[in-house]
Amino acid sequence: DANGDPAPEFFSFIGGSQKYLPAVTCILAPYVNSYRRLVRSGLEVIGAQADMAASLRTTVESLQVLTWAGELAGVSMGEIEQATKKLTTRLSEAAAGSGSAVGALQRLNLTAAELQALPLDQRIVAIQDALARYVPEAERAAVASDLFGDRAALAFLRIDSATLREAAQDVQDFGVAVSATDAAQIERTGDAIAKLSLIWLGLTNRL
Repeated sequence: DANGDPAPEFFSFIGGSQKYLPAVTCILAPYVNSYRRLVRSGLEVIGAQADMAASLRTTVESLQVLTWAGELAGVSMGEIEQATKKLTTRLSEAAAGSGSAVGALQRLNLTAAELQALPLDQRIVAIQDALARYVPEAERAAVASDLFGDRAALAFLRIDSATLREAAQDVQDFGVAVSATDAAQIERTGDAIAKLSLIWLGLTNRL
């Protein structure tokens, strides 16, 4: 329903399934299992992205943009995750006045507070734009290392502002973007499907 809770029709569906599905289980089983695996796989991806977004203090949509930008630039999700976690930690340290990011942010004319207020993909855009504007090319890797860590910095330098903006547009154009509300609803749907799986298992066990 409008509150995200099971509606009466949902319980009617469950009751009808328990009553009538056993008669057609042998016909439906292959298709139901394939569909269930496909849907569950998609829901698990969104659920994992929601958890990661929360840990990185950003939105699911922002993480989707960054993931697609990595695909376009040839940067793996593992490299993105490592770098963004390091950035999140170092921005927190810089906000408290300590850590290697303090000097890097001064060179970029940015503050930890203003970057923390942005979604993750926009944080990266702001950093990339500032690197291009204020730091000579030969010194950019060193400055990026202070923010992302030595290994991840080189990978992130490949995800430039233009690539991030292209990825953001693609995510919007192809309807991939998932809002915080959508992500919460998807997680609830995943829980409901898990319950349906238990019901299906119970039905097949009675055959």
